[in-house]
Order: sequence, then C-alpha cells, then structure tokens
Amino acid sequence: MITASISKDANGRIQRFLIQGHAMHGEAGHDIVCAAVSSLVYTAIASMERVVKLKPEQYEYQIKSRGQAQLKLVESKMSPKQAHDAQLVAEVLETGLLGIAQENGPYIEVRYRRCKNVKI
Repeated sequence: MITASISKDANGRIQRFLIQGHAMHGEAGHDIVCAAVSSLVYTAIASMERVVKLKPEQYEYQIKSRGQAQLKLVESKMSPKQAHDAQLVAEVLETGLLGIAQENGPYIEVRYRRCKNVKI
C-alpha cells in the first residue's frame, strides 16, 4: 500500500509531503496506481522549479527508487507570489492523491499531520 502523508501548518498550508510504499495493484513496472502517484509527484516537483521558479534553498525533495518520495516547502525563503504559487502546486498534488485514493482505496491511503515548523 502507498501511504501519502501531508503535513499542514496551523493555517492549513501544506508544508511537506511524504509518500512511501508500493500499491501492489499490478506487477512491478505495470502498476497503474504506482504510475499515477509517481506521475503526480514528478510533475509537482518539476513545477516547483519550472513554474513557481523556486531555488534549491526554497524547497527540498528526495526521490528514492524503493517507493519513497518527499517534498518540503520553505515558505520563509519565498516571495509572497512564490509561496502562493507553491501552495497551488501542492494543492494540485493533494487533490490528485485524494482522487487516486478515492478510486483505489485498498492501494493508497492519504494521511494528514499538523506541523508547527518544518526544519530542513
């Protein structure tokens, strides 16, 4: 099962995603649930750089080949427009994950966590 943990601050702003596991919906390399989640994650990460124009000190990401990815936002180092746009991208990722979970419940779970600060 894929577990997607979304950490939000007290204002409901997304600060971090941690996605772990494998859906086991199909054989390795042919699992449509894993492929859908991977596509969302890679698109969100690429959008932070290419669309939002974030620099490395403004966000951090890791993708491990064994079914783990994380994305952290450092809004304190972003302009107000970047913080707004980064939240939009993060909310699109959240919406996509929730949609996949709604259609494929046994293979993916979305969890929420409350955070005060995200330290990198």
